[in-house]
Amino acid sequence: MKKKLILLGALLALLTACGQETPDATSENFAQQEEGSAEDTTEVGDVEEIGEDADAESSTLELGEDQTLINIYSIGEDGTLQSTQIAWTRGDDQAIWDELQASRILNEESEWNSTTVTEEDKTIILDVNHGFGEFIRGFGTAGEQEIIACVVNTFLEAYQYEGMKITEEQEPLMTGHRELDSYMGIQTL
Repeated sequence: MKKKLILLGALLALLTACGQETPDATSENFAQQEEGSAEDTTEVGDVEEIGEDADAESSTLELGEDQTLINIYSIGEDGTLQSTQIAWTRGDDQAIWDELQASRILNEESEWNSTTVTEEDKTIILDVNHGFGEFIRGFGTAGEQEIIACVVNTFLEAYQYEGMKITEEQEPLMTGHRELDSYMGIQTL
C-alpha cells in the first residue's frame, strides 16, 4: 500500500511539473526569429514579402531611372518560400544571381553563365556552370525543389515571364532526381 501511495505521489508531482511552462532554447530562438523577421517581412500565404511596414532601410529604397523592385526568393526556417526585395535593372541577371548567393540559396561555386530571353514566347533559358549542377545534385528531392523554386520564381517574376528552362553548360540540367529539359512555370512548395 505504501508503494502505491509513493508511486501515486511521484506521478502527481510529475504531472504538476509538466503542466508548468518553462522557456526552452527553441521557444527563445523562435521569439528572436519572429522579432527579427517582423522588421523585414510580413507573411502572405505561403510566401513572405516585404510589407508596407518594413524597416526604414527597405522602405526608403530608391529606384534608379531604369530600375524596378523585384523579389529574391529564399527558404525560411519553417520551409516556406519567403522573399526580400531589391532594386533591379532589367537585364542585370548577375545582380539576381549575386542576391541568390547572398541569401544562401546558391553556393559560391554556382555561377551564372548566360540568360537567353525570348520576348515573343515570354520564356527564359538560364545557363549555369557545372558548379551549380554539382551543388544541386548534392541535395535530396526536397532541397532540390526548394533551390529550383527560388531560382525559377525569382527570374520569372523579375521578367514577368511564363516559362524558364535551366541548362548546365548548354545541356539540360540533370539533378540528382530528374532531367530539367522543359520549361517550368512558377513553382510552389
